[in-house]
Amino acid sequence: MSRRSTRSSAAAEKPLSGRVAVVAGATRGAGRGIARALGEAGAVVYCTGRSVRGEPSPYARPETIEETAEMIVAAGGTAIAVRVDHTDEPQVEALFARVQREQKRLDVLVNSAAGEDPRMGGWEQFWKSDLSYLPEGLRHAVVSHLITAKHGAPLMMKKRRGLIVEVTEGDFLVSGSGNIMRDLSKAGQKSLAMSFADALRSHGIASVAITPGFLRSEMMLQHFGVTEATWRDAGKKDPHFLQSESPLFVGRAFAALAQDPDV
Repeated sequence: MSRRSTRSSAAAEKPLSGRVAVVAGATRGAGRGIARALGEAGAVVYCTGRSVRGEPSPYARPETIEETAEMIVAAGGTAIAVRVDHTDEPQVEALFARVQREQKRLDVLVNSAAGEDPRMGGWEQFWKSDLSYLPEGLRHAVVSHLITAKHGAPLMMKKRRGLIVEVTEGDFLVSGSGNIMRDLSKAGQKSLAMSFADALRSHGIASVAITPGFLRSEMMLQHFGVTEATWRDAGKKDPHFLQSESPLFVGRAFAALAQDPDV
């Protein structure tokens, strides 16, 4: 095999080689799946979030950003875990200063923080809702995304290219789910994606929102008492679960989008 064909083969296997990504909320769920898929495609992936070893998730979950980074490295990729509270603007600013210092570029930014906040899981008529948690919940699910994009976009502007994605839920701009926090959060994330797209178009930067389907996240697998290897067994309890998708599925779909030469 010639050197030229070897290079072509390597490029096909690692189409995002040389690209740099930040995945905010890479701890679990869709964020973890996207981080893994970007690493699989050759990108250097900064896995960020609040959950690290010794400082567990506020949701009492065991997953950590270090685990996500280790999965990427074990698969032959490059990943860096950085603990960041994306509601804290100085921490976010410091994150992107580090990315600029270490990589000199940013190509992909994924906003997936607070996607599985348990407070979005219940159902109750809004006039019966306890709204005391709402300001904090929206700060984590929406304001954190704005803060992150605010400090990530200028790095992309330097090269006049890049992709920002809002990981959200539901195929419509607005919908009634029976949970006012979920409705406001998901509508806010979609609105951010449109605002970013409009503001950044002239800078050569794209912005989209993606809506995973019935996701086989770690929380869902635990809920059904199955693993990623035995997930089909959950179909005996809920046939709809047989239509669920792995977080890696949405991750690979997103990684394919990030390969667009115009992004």
